[in-house]
Amino acid sequence: MLERRGSLVLAVICACTACPPLRQPPDSLLAAFTLNHTVPLEFYYVDDSNKGKGTHYKYSQSDINQLIREAERFIQQALSVLFGSTHPWYECLLLALGASHVTTVEYNKLTYSHPLITTTTPSLLETTSLFHTALSISSFDHDGLGRYGDPINPDGDLVAMDTVRNVLEENGLFFLTVPIGPDVLVWNLHRRYGYQRLPLLLCGWEEVESVGWEEELLTSPAPFTIQYEPVLILRHLAGCPFLP
Repeated sequence: MLERRGSLVLAVICACTACPPLRQPPDSLLAAFTLNHTVPLEFYYVDDSNKGKGTHYKYSQSDINQLIREAERFIQQALSVLFGSTHPWYECLLLALGASHVTTVEYNKLTYSHPLITTTTPSLLETTSLFHTALSISSFDHDGLGRYGDPINPDGDLVAMDTVRNVLEENGLFFLTVPIGPDVLVWNLHRRYGYQRLPLLLCGWEEVESVGWEEELLTSPAPFTIQYEPVLILRHLAGCPFLP
């Protein structure tokens, strides 16, 4: 989510070109994907590309108004940070909190029929305007793996972080969730971030606060299907980008 003068954007940054998704990493890129063969490789194949089976999420204005009412009741009952959804629940949470408008940037097809929600595609995301805050909900760990038809890129997640950096004001805040634990690349499902790749992902950001963080889970053995995603609240810093 990107905020600019009262408006919010839910951003999933990706470009769709590969179809169907590859069932294994290209041999020529395997070393790059696994940090010179130091990150274990597992397999869990998914095709969420538009050119494959694809997905098209549709919600009417009455559906979204109902979600907003539910979000208002939720906010009254619990003041907590909550992330991760495949429908416009979090957009509705933001509207319930008083956001003037929410724009969702998504590579899959979306139809959210509501005057306060706009949907668009990553290619139309403006990188010339600066935003105050950003929020990525369990999305950047997928970038570069081709699952959603995005280009195969060992550094796709780092490119996505760099894109956020480029559209945020200096000292802007970024709310980020990704799977945390012992490093592993699960092709083509997602990455899990541990001591090796997490510092690369967070380069150029200062951690302001975290919600649900447990240091020991960085190294505790766990199946790659186990989801542990604390919320990292980061501040945009000048300098130290991973990419030139």
